[in-house]
Amino acid sequence: MVRFLLARPIAVFMTFLALMVFSFIVLRTLPISLLPPIDVPQIVVKVNYPNASPEAIEQNVLRSIREGLITLNGLEEMDSKAGSEVGTIRLTFDYATQMELAYIDVNEKIDRITNSLPEGLARPEVIRINTSDIPVARVQVIPKEGIDEIEVSQLAENVLKKRIEQLPGVSLVDINGKKERIITVEPNEAAIRALGMTQQQVISAIQAGNSELPGVSVKDGQFRYYLRLATRVDTPSDIESLPVLAPSGAIVPLGRLAKVSYQAQEMLGYHLYGERKALVITVHKQAAAKMNELMPELKKALELFRTDYPRVDFELTQDQSNLLNAAISNLQTSLLFGGLFAFGVLFLFMKDYRLPIIIGVSLPSSLLISFLVFYFFNISINIISLSGLALGIGMLIDNSIIVLDNISRKRESGLTLFEACVSGVNEVMSALVSSVLTTLSVFVPLVFLSGISGALFFDQAVAVAAILSVSLAVAFILLPMLYFLFFSKSKKQEDGSEGAFFSKILDLYEKGYRAVFGNRKIAL
Repeated sequence: MVRFLLARPIAVFMTFLALMVFSFIVLRTLPISLLPPIDVPQIVVKVNYPNASPEAIEQNVLRSIREGLITLNGLEEMDSKAGSEVGTIRLTFDYATQMELAYIDVNEKIDRITNSLPEGLARPEVIRINTSDIPVARVQVIPKEGIDEIEVSQLAENVLKKRIEQLPGVSLVDINGKKERIITVEPNEAAIRALGMTQQQVISAIQAGNSELPGVSVKDGQFRYYLRLATRVDTPSDIESLPVLAPSGAIVPLGRLAKVSYQAQEMLGYHLYGERKALVITVHKQAAAKMNELMPELKKALELFRTDYPRVDFELTQDQSNLLNAAISNLQTSLLFGGLFAFGVLFLFMKDYRLPIIIGVSLPSSLLISFLVFYFFNISINIISLSGLALGIGMLIDNSIIVLDNISRKRESGLTLFEACVSGVNEVMSALVSSVLTTLSVFVPLVFLSGISGALFFDQAVAVAAILSVSLAVAFILLPMLYFLFFSKSKKQEDGSEGAFFSKILDLYEKGYRAVFGNRKIAL
């Protein structure tokens, strides 16, 4: 095979060039994230029950939901917790369960249970857990001294959140630590009694004025218009203008019977940044989005926020791109030091600058073609897959050095350049294949692990297998061709061309060998 391919250098070169071009195109399309997307076999059902005690939530809500969910297929464990105004049920499924179907089943059962839950309770929220749900960043919004917290909360909800949602690659934006405002109605007892009315009449007027009326269809010739009446009240002035029928038959605006105003809602907790009260905006990215493209856009948006809203401080925390950049930097460092080490070793022992250049071509080509395997296995660029590539780089360099050294030895023994390339590769081929297969026998079984551990290490195992397999193809096909091209116009190497340094190492090795075997008892 080596002889056949070496006789066709143009075809080999164009094949590898095409693979590298395709790999470069694919590399630009691969998603970039901190962790591989893994479906955790858990679903959380969250219940919000305002003004309810933990005992009431457990007895009136969670017990009914548990009884309705106990028949789910693949359910292994159910854990529920009740707190003040909040209750959660965590469902753990067998890892083989298809979580898309399980999520649909849970929602269907929740819909069936809803009628048996307390009246007025909002539908329980069903949350599916995935590693891609981990936020890529958190933005701390810190009001400066003297700034109204409600005003900052409205700014975050109505402006900042919407502007961040418009950034490319953002899937979800959530806000915690908001200080909500509510509309309070304080009845004027004296005015109500003076008109011969009761507080219930005031309450009924608010309820009637806040009802949602159905739309109206208006036909005009060939055209039909659908109109929706704005009947809901949203501001204190809307409530104050609501009509109330007095016993005397007069229509009295509700503003004469009660004081209507905005007030801050009582908070159950606070979010602190350092020692200062703050809001936190949590940013989630889309599954196929690239983190290295999203984070610069988010940082630009923060700079605009600092300019547009000087009364508020903005800080970026929990930036996942820092961890990912560290992994990429680790891979770049491995490539750099690997290349320098290979250059130093080859130049030190063989005294020829062309061999390190050949190694320098094989390293990036092997790494780049490995990303083509990522594409076919639907693997993203994350810290797990990058760690697999970093693990394989060391053995990649070993394979290249062994092949080049053996070709040089064959050439020194008197073979022609073409025969030295063929014989040098064929002689070490079986040994290198066995060595790579031994390494793969450790990593490939990780692909077949069950549970989250198998899904987590799948990317690493495929990355190691990809770069080692590609390194063999490069060492057996590309390197001998490059060696043949680089040395085609040079004279045959003479014995002892490795230089005085290598001769000294061989002399030291021979003396050590004789010393050990000349004193076997001491050596043992």
